[in-house]
Amino acid sequence: MDLKQEFGKLLKNGFHDAELTHSAIFNENGPKENSVITGYLSIANSYINAAKAVYICNAELAKPEVSEVFAEFDAFSDEVMANISGMVPLGNIAVEPRHQWTDIHFPKLKAAYEKIV
Repeated sequence: MDLKQEFGKLLKNGFHDAELTHSAIFNENGPKENSVITGYLSIANSYINAAKAVYICNAELAKPEVSEVFAEFDAFSDEVMANISGMVPLGNIAVEPRHQWTDIHFPKLKAAYEKIV
């Protein structure tokens, strides 16, 4: 597998686990346990951080659209963790409107990701 394929695979897997994170929070039967949510987010972070490392070391991959994916993922991840850790008043696992920013950031992440696939 060449570098671009591996990079694409890392981004794809990271986005998939970000989707799982979002789905776990906004589950139709109520949010999953925080440990499930943070588990998915941790896996997503691992893939995205590996992709960032590859991106930083390879100028041929440098595109503003890719940087946008990283920025949107960071915003999504930060919002999820702020809500779980209680940094947001009253906690925030899928309790509207307190978790609204997580739900606002995910479509932005998805749109940025779809620009590069």
